[in-house]
Amino acid sequence: IRLSTRKDEEDNMKIHLFQQCLIDMFYPHVGMAGVEVLERLGCELVVPKKQVCCGQMFTNSGYNDAAMDAIKNTIECFENAEYVVSMSGSCAFAIRDEYHHF
Repeated sequence: IRLSTRKDEEDNMKIHLFQQCLIDMFYPHVGMAGVEVLERLGCELVVPKKQVCCGQMFTNSGYNDAAMDAIKNTIECFENAEYVVSMSGSCAFAIRDEYHHF
């Protein structure tokens, strides 16, 4: 895939990057490749420092109190973001389709 770099900084899309614990722990090369693609496309990346986990592992294991803490934190990190990019499909699914249950 050939990527071109955007030249006009005013046109850069502001992307909030959701770094999942799964990617950080087991597939860091996926996260680094994703960042490289977004940067080469000229995206402005915002990485909230207090993000930790989407909470899916907690809900899958029945730890609903811990899940709520993670869910609230994730919502706070991204509630004002226009665009959020996730490198993990399962985490994106949890946020998009499961959070409303809590």
